[in-house]
Amino acid sequence: IGNDSLTVSAAKQDFAWNVNTSGSTIDTNYRKLMNLTKDLDIKRDSLIFGYHAKADTVKEKTFEELMQTVGKIDSLIKRRTIKYIKETKDTYAGMLSLSFHKDDIPKDSVRLIFDQYNDELKQSKYGRVVKLYLESNHIEKGDPFLNFEGINQFGEETNLTDIREENKFLLINYTSAYCGYSIRATDELKDIHNQYQKFMKIVNFSADTQKKDWLYSIERDENEWPSLWDGQGRYSESAIRYNFSVTPTFLLISPDGNIVDRWVGYKKGDLKKGLEEHLQSLNR
Repeated sequence: IGNDSLTVSAAKQDFAWNVNTSGSTIDTNYRKLMNLTKDLDIKRDSLIFGYHAKADTVKEKTFEELMQTVGKIDSLIKRRTIKYIKETKDTYAGMLSLSFHKDDIPKDSVRLIFDQYNDELKQSKYGRVVKLYLESNHIEKGDPFLNFEGINQFGEETNLTDIREENKFLLINYTSAYCGYSIRATDELKDIHNQYQKFMKIVNFSADTQKKDWLYSIERDENEWPSLWDGQGRYSESAIRYNFSVTPTFLLISPDGNIVDRWVGYKKGDLKKGLEEHLQSLNR
């Protein structure tokens, strides 16, 4: 979309929120969207950067409080952005935002908003994501699992069917390299793997678009289970069909291949407790 010449004027300290640009209508519209949430984004960045500057012992004690505050800021950002989506027509920024927040808006409303866009934007990268979402049915509890392909950490092409093992549950961990909650979930997943590996297999499905980020997380986390990457991130057909829009999201597939449970986000102990309802009787 677009092939404009963009002029950027800013000092180093101005990035990313105080940059002056000109020459591109697409960028101008995107800057209008950024300005709607600029105060909240700056506050969020300040909290995150401040947290990472603290000692590890302080981080551990303040993480939950930080995430609660960041969560409230994110809710306000989402509210302003959705208002922008509903009030804006025929801008690339609007379509990009619609693709990202499609799960936060009733599907009928997404369709009405999408229908108001011009054909060029409907055929754009993010327009195709929304179109696929509107044409696809989400996989729900009780539905058969959807197979998907990718490469594993050894560079081999594989798929979910190959990874599944007979008479075992399969837990999909939809994750991303730099998601704080995904990182915190790792230790609990290792405990779950050690406790239930006779009855359940775990597989990571990466939301990262950059291969180097995915490979970095594999090296960092040192997990004993497979990890799949397809390079399409949150906009792959599989992610959309499974309604994977938040990391981490966990999906449990029964030995007979049906979806039996789902957990969105991470809070210490919740995943293990939820899995116990399905697996505890097998572990005696």
